[in-house]
Amino acid sequence: MLTPGKNNFVQIDYTLEVDPGGTIPVWLVNLFATSGPAETIKKMKEQVKKPQYANANLSFIDNG
Repeated sequence: MLTPGKNNFVQIDYTLEVDPGGTIPVWLVNLFATSGPAETIKKMKEQVKKPQYANANLSFIDNG
């Protein structure tokens, strides 16, 4: 969920649930569990800077 904050900040609540099962090595699961969320937020930051989002009003963003 995205919630506008003070001073042009946005609070992001990010939830990730996975059940890899099978034969995926634990080290690989742990690698993505730790780096995946940070990479997602970095890429999201790049996306929202694009012109098409400058005045976007999206239903899943809580405007208070």
